[in-house]
Amino acid sequence: MSRSFWIVSEANPNLVLDVYGASKDDRAKLVVWSHTGGDNQKFHIDDNGYIVSSHSHKVIDVEGGINQGAHIIQYSAHGGDNQKWKLHKDGTIKLNGHNLVLDIKEGKVEQGSYIIAWPHHGGPNQRWRIVNHYE
Repeated sequence: MSRSFWIVSEANPNLVLDVYGASKDDRAKLVVWSHTGGDNQKFHIDDNGYIVSSHSHKVIDVEGGINQGAHIIQYSAHGGDNQKWKLHKDGTIKLNGHNLVLDIKEGKVEQGSYIIAWPHHGGPNQRWRIVNHYE
């Protein structure tokens, strides 16, 4: 298994990607939240291109398929294109083969904001850092 990491917002380094409510359920939404050190904020990438929650062992998924504006959720891996991601040097996390990226909804870079799939525009609400050690 790969080493776990946090996905930190470049727009606000105090916020990390978080499975809301530390849920282990399919369809639990992803938000940005203050770093707590909980496993619901840790992820790893597997050999299939899935970003996997260390807490639930479910993968990051675009709810309902490849749809602009759809919520990012966790879901059991099923091999769909809406579950395969690629990390890019510009800080974006892009749906493999598509122009949709992880985006903090409406650019509201504040605790509890939902993560959605949105076309790449390079704004700060779409850029992330992978951090193996959080201070």
